[in-house]
Amino acid sequence: MSQHGGLLFRIRKDFGVGGLGGGGCGGDVNGHVKSKRDGGQAELGAAGLELRPKESPATVRMPNIGELSPRPYEQAGRVICFCERVTLAEIEAALGSTIPPVDLDGLRRRTRVLMGRCQGFYCGARVAALLREGTA
Repeated sequence: MSQHGGLLFRIRKDFGVGGLGGGGCGGDVNGHVKSKRDGGQAELGAAGLELRPKESPATVRMPNIGELSPRPYEQAGRVICFCERVTLAEIEAALGSTIPPVDLDGLRRRTRVLMGRCQGFYCGARVAALLREGTA
């Protein structure tokens, strides 16, 4: 047993505790200095543990969320909002959903229509008409 700074440690002879026995930062109980580069690999290899180099992890490419699946405008849908490339099918799907939008803001949040560069200047009238037809 060894006392260090008011704490009591029980140390086995075959167990290395670098730095606690007063042997310096890299020493073990017996006062032997381990190589920092080796990291104890020689001892592990001598004990019968199979050592092999670490495999490099596979490279993972995270797709852009817009590229995850084909967008409806890529499948020859009729584009209503050209800035955000929102199709008629997307608007009709939103209007026919379980909880349909009741105003332009609700339709905007579901489909990104009216959110493009023109802020609905070109498509606003057509989208408003589709909303009136869909909620009627």
